[in-house]
Amino acid sequence: MKRILLILLSFSIISLPTLAKERVALVIGNSSYQVDPLSNPVNDARDMASTLGELGFNVTLKLNADQMTMESAIEAFGEKLNKNTVGLFYFSGHGAQYEGENFLIPVNSIHRMSAAAHLRYKAVPAGYVLGTMQDNGLNIVILDACRDNPFKGFSKSLGQGLTRMPNAEGTLIAYATAPGTVAWTGEAGERNSPYTKHLLRFMKQPNLSIESLLKKVRKAVIQETLNTRTVQKPWYEASISDDFYFVKGFQRLTTHSSYRYTDNGNGTVTDNRSGLIWLKNANCFGYQDWGTARRSATNLASGQCGLRDGSRRGMWRLPTKEEWQAMIDKKYVDRQNYNQPALSNAAGTGKWKEGDAFSGVQTHNYWSSTTFAPTTALAWFVYFSNGYVYNTNKTNMRYVWPVRGRQ
Repeated sequence: MKRILLILLSFSIISLPTLAKERVALVIGNSSYQVDPLSNPVNDARDMASTLGELGFNVTLKLNADQMTMESAIEAFGEKLNKNTVGLFYFSGHGAQYEGENFLIPVNSIHRMSAAAHLRYKAVPAGYVLGTMQDNGLNIVILDACRDNPFKGFSKSLGQGLTRMPNAEGTLIAYATAPGTVAWTGEAGERNSPYTKHLLRFMKQPNLSIESLLKKVRKAVIQETLNTRTVQKPWYEASISDDFYFVKGFQRLTTHSSYRYTDNGNGTVTDNRSGLIWLKNANCFGYQDWGTARRSATNLASGQCGLRDGSRRGMWRLPTKEEWQAMIDKKYVDRQNYNQPALSNAAGTGKWKEGDAFSGVQTHNYWSSTTFAPTTALAWFVYFSNGYVYNTNKTNMRYVWPVRGRQ
């Protein structure tokens, strides 16, 4: 499966003089192709949009976009840019190079192409995006790209991976892998591509210039892909004079209420409302009594339950009764059927579904750390579908979902 890895189009690079500039981003993630569908791009785009929103960007998010939707969104994006804005374009999905030009593939296009030349008419040239940004103050382009070629009928007419693009003044273009090579989709079940995962990880670090950030991402992706068929080596080119920082000094991050949860790409999920960090796998330990559940949470560390966050034993714990009550989304409480956890999706726009931020969420019976005051033999637990908390004997069996404090 060939996939275009994220295109973060040239952003204005932020130094102290440019911190006040308006930040504008267009994020596109295409997964639902009729030929060679992809698992990561929609997740990549959602998580990127959420993170950029926290970092002060005015974000437009498009998922599973057809050609008309992509072109209209790019045109509207360009109208928001001027010499005093920082512009960012991000694309995750299929892509291809043909005759020295890169093309971003809409979800409705692959099955309608029978020749390489059709790319010019049924795909979106990456140069079209760059053209809309040419009068902008400062730009960044990042391509999280290229898996196996989805165009089996005419693959020999296409170059491998993506090709280098003309780099205009004030522009940084970053590729998920070196031009002309392919990238790895990641382990089965991973929410994000390796490139996006590490990109999201470093974007929130303060006082890290974009070029230093991309070097850290390159090192992390190379290390992660050393034992795969092809070592992935991210690449970037820049024609910028100043440094850009996603977070400068003690700049406060903005939490946008439209994004309740952020998948951190390392086995953890942040609740943007409370700042608490939850284990992504909500059913790693199964049913346990209260004492065992507390020990399981306390002994949790990076390397267990899908964690790659560097956490150590003693950092994790059971949630309190109050934290459970705050976690419940009352809009999705089901007191009749008991078959839906009262939990919103990552974007905060609907009910939680498997794999959207969390995995393995049960509808009932999660232990809290709070004991029942009249007697230490009892502790509180949450029944996750009806939204109630109850107390029960600590020797009874309940599910375990660890949490840890804010970062």
